[in-house]
Amino acid sequence: MWSAHQKLTELPLMADQAAGVLQAAVQEVRRTVVARRLIALFGPLGAGVESVPLETIRKDEAAEIDLEGSPDPHPIGAHEKQEYVRVPLIYKDFILHWRDVKGSQDMGTPLDGTNAMRAAHQVGHAEDKLLFNGSSELGVYGLLNWPGSLQVQADDWKNPGVPVKNVYGAIRRLLDADHHFPYALVTSVDLYETLLKNVTESPVLELEQVNKLCEDGVFWSPQIPASPFIGDIHGDRNALEWALAVTQDVDLRVSLGDIV
Repeated sequence: MWSAHQKLTELPLMADQAAGVLQAAVQEVRRTVVARRLIALFGPLGAGVESVPLETIRKDEAAEIDLEGSPDPHPIGAHEKQEYVRVPLIYKDFILHWRDVKGSQDMGTPLDGTNAMRAAHQVGHAEDKLLFNGSSELGVYGLLNWPGSLQVQADDWKNPGVPVKNVYGAIRRLLDADHHFPYALVTSVDLYETLLKNVTESPVLELEQVNKLCEDGVFWSPQIPASPFIGDIHGDRNALEWALAVTQDVDLRVSLGDIV
């Protein structure tokens, strides 16, 4: 008898069946998500963790230069404030028919993981939507609407040379605010298309020029609105400024009621 909310590996599945379905789901999520490519991961902390600390750090002061050395009057370490926020769950149900499971076992064939991949794809889209745009219902801000984030006016990217000019202007704003390179750029689908044109009287694409400014990559996402996002939040280099807290990464659970 199968009980509700069992782990996939606890069901009457062969080990290779459970591993195959989970691997298919994990690979699909990794192919789908974009925001995770920009932000350092903090965790997994454990599936039972329901809240994590959100710290607002102080502005870093310049390093000291001295011939003999003396105590630093502005050591890095303190933060302005700290609050705890709830960790939302992102999930999508899918069906594994018992006849497919049994048939796979009887014939020794792989278990079809298509439904798991479809569910994982929707989970990836939902994660990107939350990370980029936030959720007013959950009281969560995203990268595009975080309070105090820098904004610059963008011109028409359909005109040659404008994307490079705008991206460079955004980088100058980040540098002036003491946000160091390297940088990453994320655009909407429509704006990414404008980067696939040649620079005036040159075989070089606008995308190639922008890539030289954004060494950590240029990405596009259907969850991004018309305005592009540029930031220095990519990878572990800036993990102390931005981090995605993960309690439980991609996993599969089954809720089938009582089935004999």
